[in-house]
Amino acid sequence: MINSKKWMSTSRSELNKQVIKTVKYLKDPATRERMGFGEADLKGKWLDEVFMPKFKQYSQCYNDWFNNLSKNTQIIMKYNKVETEFKKIYSTLYVQLIKPNLDITDEDLINMGFPKRTKDVSKDVAVATEAPYAEVKSDFEKCVELTIYYSKKHRRTKPSGQRGFEIRFAILDKQPDDINEINSVDFHSSSPAKLYFEEQDRGKIVYIIIRWRNTYGVCGPWSEIYNVEIL
Repeated sequence: MINSKKWMSTSRSELNKQVIKTVKYLKDPATRERMGFGEADLKGKWLDEVFMPKFKQYSQCYNDWFNNLSKNTQIIMKYNKVETEFKKIYSTLYVQLIKPNLDITDEDLINMGFPKRTKDVSKDVAVATEAPYAEVKSDFEKCVELTIYYSKKHRRTKPSGQRGFEIRFAILDKQPDDINEINSVDFHSSSPAKLYFEEQDRGKIVYIIIRWRNTYGVCGPWSEIYNVEIL
């Protein structure tokens, strides 16, 4: 069990399991993009160019150490050195890039092998109780613009305590029976938000739903389903 004060496993085998869990979760392109680790982002470049090569080195040395039945001293010494170096960079990933990032939810943290945030969000941070309302426009080629309001009744900015709004969208042949069919995810902290599409999407209908997400990743109810033709 990992607690918030001792977030890194102390057992070598458990640390290896934790690291593998982190890396596996960070390999999904859509998840990385949502959390700010896209290929074009500085954090994404650091992840690919600094962290991942160190992980590969650590993983290889761990396997050599684990399979070192003869207790070869050189293998042990090499692993000790590599593990110490990797722990520093793993700590940088968590402490500087993951823990302070409020686009990363408690669910994300748990899936990466890290402890969830310690605050009781139900007491400390407001959770939206009303769905946002959107004005959806398709006035430009291959672009849909959404102006987001507090709710259908209250035409003002986002509710107190909300980080921004999650948008899910999908190009479908007909109105979906299940909102799980709307599975492309985007997140915006301010309105208006723009969704961009490809040339082959022109003339098709995109279906959109929106919900508020607070500063600890807890989401409010989904909006109605909007739809618009992509010009």
